Amino acid sequence: MFNAPHGAVCARLLPYVMEANVRTLQERAPDALALARYREVAAILTGDAAAKVIDDVAWIRELSDELAIPGLSDYGLTPSCIAPVVGKAMLSRSMQGNPITLTEMELTALLTLCVVIRARSPNREGPPSSVADRSRHSPFSSVPLGFPGIG
Repeated sequence: MFNAPHGAVCARLLPYVMEANVRTLQERAPDALALARYREVAAILTGDAAAKVIDDVAWIRELSDELAIPGLSDYGLTPSCIAPVVGKAMLSRSMQGNPITLTEMELTALLTLCVVIRARSPNREGPPSSVADRSRHSPFSSVPLGFPGIG
């Protein structure tokens, strides 16, 4: 369908899949254990024990931007490929590990977003900050997340 490094695809999808999972869990399964796990991940990543469940999404998104992870269109995925990719994804065994089943519409919105994204260059001079430096505080509490079609 399209030729892209598996790790690069996973890296690009990760913050958007995390956000879709969190928003969907909050809406459809607010007592799910997975939300507590996302909250725990947020506390670890941000270094803030009071971190909100969605703070991990912002942290991962910011890291992806700093690392200039390419959009899926950079690997040749086009809007015409989205429906077949979503269809295959819905049948994939790897989807069984997701903490909540995402609908075809949710997966389509997620993948569409990842196709239109272009890698962003870091906004500052010098190398990206290390994960250790970034985890001491959370600069992400005011980052708008806005996943289309969810939340």
